[in-house]
Amino acid sequence: MAEKSIELDSVEVAAAVFGNCDCNIRLLEKEFSVTATCRGTMLRLAGEADNVAAAARAVEGMLLLNENHTPLEDQTVRYCMSLAHDGEEKRVRELHMYDVLRADRCISVNSLEARVPFGDLDFVRYVMSIDPARKLNTYGKGKYLLRKAFEGDWLPPEILWREKAAFSDAVGHSLVDDLKEYAEEKYTDQEFRQLSSKYDFATPFTKESLLYRELFEAYYPGQAKMVKDFWMPNRSWEGCDVDDPSARVLANYGASGF
Repeated sequence: MAEKSIELDSVEVAAAVFGNCDCNIRLLEKEFSVTATCRGTMLRLAGEADNVAAAARAVEGMLLLNENHTPLEDQTVRYCMSLAHDGEEKRVRELHMYDVLRADRCISVNSLEARVPFGDLDFVRYVMSIDPARKLNTYGKGKYLLRKAFEGDWLPPEILWREKAAFSDAVGHSLVDDLKEYAEEKYTDQEFRQLSSKYDFATPFTKESLLYRELFEAYYPGQAKMVKDFWMPNRSWEGCDVDDPSARVLANYGASGF
């Protein structure tokens, strides 16, 4: 059993964040299986350690939204909680294990140095403070808010509104498809099941993932846990229950997925 206390700035902030009759307190308890009590400006969370930590992240997100004068309507609160549970917030915390690490290694091995302006902490805080409902892809175009911010004289329209290319697929779909085909030819179904079963952590789930895991183990034996998990779409999100890490298989990816 774990406990965490969060001190709020004022009673007014507590009322704004937790709603009439503490309705958001009840949502916290239901979503994260914790006990939450608020007395004046002090919020106390109790429950399993992971659940308390996730609930605390949700509260911190709600406080940030309130600080930026975002109305904490029911949909926004629920979305904020889902992000703290297993979504955007989690991906931001783990980004150094995936895209940032990949970019750093690929570029540094060629004696170059990367610049990652979207990793600027002030920029990240600003983006995380935007009303989550506005960041949902309901516009029919990925990265809509970012594109919209650069309208005007910043970029030509044909560049600004072109379809995005997934990080791994930007090297060309043919290379990715060739790797998948090679993996299918390299392992029989029986070999795939037998070899995958050796790994009790991050067990390969396709022949392609087995190919990469065996290459990893050849150079970094027994070090797989340095990376927390597979970098995959969140299966609980609509249209994201897939077995391929590439964004091009997602329903809302766009024309460049074909």
